[in-house]
Amino acid sequence: DGLAYKSMVEKRLFESPYDVAIGLGIDGFLPFKRGRLTCTIVNMTIYNIHPDQRYQKHNLAQIMVIPGKGKPKDLESFLAPVYEELDHLSRVGIKVVTPDHGTILAKVHLMTFIGDIPAVADLIKHTGHMSYFGCRLCVVKGVRGLINDPLSGGMYFVGK
Repeated sequence: DGLAYKSMVEKRLFESPYDVAIGLGIDGFLPFKRGRLTCTIVNMTIYNIHPDQRYQKHNLAQIMVIPGKGKPKDLESFLAPVYEELDHLSRVGIKVVTPDHGTILAKVHLMTFIGDIPAVADLIKHTGHMSYFGCRLCVVKGVRGLINDPLSGGMYFVGK
């Protein structure tokens, strides 16, 4: 992530030294050992901060915690306001008043959205490894069951 940011700065994709590069991370967890309550958390990382400092607690922000019984049914409905705000911040930016009462314009650019395999599958609306298009990276259509016994179960992705 740091090298990608540095490359984009060198290519002048950031118009101002005040522009901010961020990444979002998503993960689900069980807050209690017993019970069915789950939480999905969305964290924000500021890539402008040096990697030695970037992941320290005081430099991270939890922008959303979604509680519920099981993972969110419609993750997009929770993320839509975040996407809208980030779109506005990347196009229009935000005016910040400095200590000497001047103003600067800063834009915020979403660089990455990361998570573990189940979280990323939810983000991209992937139906899972047992569906006909079970690979989230390729478009090979699966075959249910064994070739000579279609009732045997399982999903198989046969190469060409």
